[in-house]
Amino acid sequence: VPLVMDYGIWPEQAQRHKSHMQHPTRLHLRVVTLIEHPFVFTRDVDDEGLCPAGQLCLDPLTNDSGVLDSLFETLQGENDTVPIELKKCCYGYCIDLLEKLAEDMNFDFDLYIVGDGKYGAWKNGHWKGLVKS
Repeated sequence: VPLVMDYGIWPEQAQRHKSHMQHPTRLHLRVVTLIEHPFVFTRDVDDEGLCPAGQLCLDPLTNDSGVLDSLFETLQGENDTVPIELKKCCYGYCIDLLEKLAEDMNFDFDLYIVGDGKYGAWKNGHWKGLVKS
């Protein structure tokens, strides 16, 4: 039985993604995480900015989608100029689970660490932290 994955878009993102409303052959997601042992750990990348073990993730110290867009576009490009101090190797149970889901559900992902290091809360009529991202 073929597996079909349907997905939605947050209302405030609808305008931004209008041209991408058709399902691509392989979905590409941006995934946010939080360092929480034993579920997610980090270590530094190697001298070439790669992860010999674990999944490359960015620690951009921001949740600004414009900054994230720029960083991930640069990371995907031929001339990767993302500063090495923003690159980490994420690993642990949740990263293993994410990798398995991506394999089974046929999607790719970019991974980053939430900028403020918080799970999130409802403050002044807006979500903060990971929940907002």
